[in-house]
Amino acid sequence: MDSKALQGAERPGLPQRTSDLVRRADEAPNAELAAALVRAALNKEVVADCLNRVTASRSPASEG
Repeated sequence: MDSKALQGAERPGLPQRTSDLVRRADEAPNAELAAALVRAALNKEVVADCLNRVTASRSPASEG
């Protein structure tokens, strides 16, 4: 992970160490993870959209 990817990880509160990020990503390919984090670093709306989707998917209304 380069510095821009780590900057992107910081926005949503993800770990700042590459090994921790990779472990959290589970089976996602490292290149895809890095690309997503760079997008997050370049556009804060990407982070807001992702966090909104996660929150919505965890709400009881989405289960029904």
